[in-house]
Amino acid sequence: QKNSAMTFCEKHFLVLSNIKYSDFGRSGFKGEHLKADGGLRAFIDAVENDPEGHKFPKGRTLLLLDEWSRFSRLPPMQAQGIVSQIVSLGIDICTCDTEDILSNDADIGTMLTAIIKMNSAYEESARKSKHIKSVWMNKKQALLENPDNARKLTSRCPSWLYLDKTKNEFIPIPERVETVKLIYKLYIDGLGKTAIARYLNKEGIETFGDSKKSARKAAMWRESSINKIISENYGRSTLGELQLYHMVDGKRTPTGDVIKGYYPQIISDSDFYQVQ
Repeated sequence: QKNSAMTFCEKHFLVLSNIKYSDFGRSGFKGEHLKADGGLRAFIDAVENDPEGHKFPKGRTLLLLDEWSRFSRLPPMQAQGIVSQIVSLGIDICTCDTEDILSNDADIGTMLTAIIKMNSAYEESARKSKHIKSVWMNKKQALLENPDNARKLTSRCPSWLYLDKTKNEFIPIPERVETVKLIYKLYIDGLGKTAIARYLNKEGIETFGDSKKSARKAAMWRESSINKIISENYGRSTLGELQLYHMVDGKRTPTGDVIKGYYPQIISDSDFYQVQ
């Protein structure tokens, strides 16, 4: 995308600004780029907070996109509203693929091209979303009907396990399992969560990442990480249990009964309930 932008600017004798807004890994289909911490939202807010045009001169500032699908995958009417908002602020919009400039005086052909391309991006994302939901629901249904033989839903699992895909089996990571057992023992012996975190840090016990090989892990143990491991909900995975959820009015709602034996049990029932 950067190469496309540089080529476009060289071709049209424009200066590429060092001001950049990006939404890496954010879903344009779900509108995540328009949330408070989104790149597109940050750009719109910056322009609105610059009414005199010192940073973004009106009529002389171009929002350059690789293509319209990079701008939005929202329903076309919503996407068109965002485009109109930006253009009304005195900012022109252009894509590197078509090189059409969308401004207040753009012709109907340029407008229709933008709408059609954003609509295509939306329909493609909607199709993929529907397919993924269907696959996910089929996996869930198979697991609920036959938990012993069904494929695991995903390789994501508690951080003291990893999925052996060839065996379709979650495998304990011995040193992490020992740490979880130690946390339960210390709590049963009377240490609070902050004291446990302090003890683990003092002993140099390594924190957990998101997965077996993950580089993303906290620098030190904190009360919140201890709380998560021994909590009533997440902690039940130490018993080997899995609770499926689905979204109802934006809230995670349990689906069906708890599936026992989904994970290897690493904490005894008596220790788990004593901690609770």
